[in-house]
Amino acid sequence: MIREHELKRDLKRGFTGIALTLALALTLGLGPEAEGRAPLSSSAAAEPSSAVNLPLAQVSRDAAILTALSRLRGTGAEPALSAIVNRHGRVIFKDLREISKQVKDFDALSWISPSGQWMIFINVKHQSAPPEALAALIAHESLHCDPHNSIEEEIAGWTQEAMTWSELKQRHAALRQIAPGVSPLVDRLNRLSAEREGGTLETLVRNNKGYRNLGASSPGFTPQAASQERRYPLTPPPAPRPAFEMNDPPATFWDS
Repeated sequence: MIREHELKRDLKRGFTGIALTLALALTLGLGPEAEGRAPLSSSAAAEPSSAVNLPLAQVSRDAAILTALSRLRGTGAEPALSAIVNRHGRVIFKDLREISKQVKDFDALSWISPSGQWMIFINVKHQSAPPEALAALIAHESLHCDPHNSIEEEIAGWTQEAMTWSELKQRHAALRQIAPGVSPLVDRLNRLSAEREGGTLETLVRNNKGYRNLGASSPGFTPQAASQERRYPLTPPPAPRPAFEMNDPPATFWDS
């Protein structure tokens, strides 16, 4: 069972075993999400959980996340979906303020528990984001599947996120009609896509103050490997099977 105090302890130790997707709202001056806004529609209304097959249902209990995961099927980021399912990862919305003020404004957070359980937390402020936007964010987090992180790994993650969003926008015209300021996550993704297309995404990541304490490389993400793999699709590096089974009692974080 995952204990919240274990995650807080890791944060105090300097984010050991934690990979963070920092909120670009702080860097780009994007406005906060309006309170009480109705969920966006695109292909966006969440599909009934009964329409999602069992492997995905093992990953999350949230209909919006299940729909987001299903959007990765048939895309260049489908290996990310396979990695999460095959490694028994779990994806949930979480009010990150409950974990630490250090992470309250982050968009997402990946954590490997002491027992080896892989959790991906999506900031609860993005619950009403289009499922395709959530899918792109999850594609990024799928690369953070071990206790290590680095600048090269973040560059790969942000690249995968931007490319997944660009591909999904091509498939779903309604996503291209979402006005700036409607969804902070969509604003983030549009900015990442523009930076990637302009050849400046790597610089944006390297200049992110939130990554100033990261090393240059991590397993599977060296400068040479990154330069070869950034062409996409990117796949997570090999990782040992987590030391838990899907019939374990649900983690504290799953409580509603």
